[in-house]
Amino acid sequence: MANISFHNENIVLYKHKRYWVIDASYLNSIKEEISSLDFAHLEDEIRSKIFPYTDYPYAKFTPDKEIFEIKKIKKIDNSNIGIQNDAAFSIDSSIIIMVENSIFLDLIPKYDYYQLTDSFDEINISYWNNLIEQFGEYSLGLILATGNNDFDGGGIYIIEN
Repeated sequence: MANISFHNENIVLYKHKRYWVIDASYLNSIKEEISSLDFAHLEDEIRSKIFPYTDYPYAKFTPDKEIFEIKKIKKIDNSNIGIQNDAAFSIDSSIIIMVENSIFLDLIPKYDYYQLTDSFDEINISYWNNLIEQFGEYSLGLILATGNNDFDGGGIYIIEN
């Protein structure tokens, strides 16, 4: 399967490239509002206009290895992080998508959370493979929260170094 972690398997990402880490359902919210955003200030616009009530709608990180270990994702209490922590993100859907920064704006109009998910806990593999074919296998990663290792779905998480 194309760069998906169903049960805490590691995924492969491009080393030294910047990635968005975001709840898979949040990308649909961005897609709905993308035309109203100032791209020169995209990250701030997403935070303030689309997710004004979520302190950590996405994280940004740069892997230092090709293999991304799922165990680096840890659930945390909101009081444990600072407001400017780029490694913190919240999720609601139990599905995280990692998107390499250079393809983020190209992915948004082609992405549909409802096509990605067949049900609450099932992924439409053919749809995901179609995205992978368009953007490259290591440009995208998909992680399903399994309930193991404190990685159980909704809440605030941080990517530890």
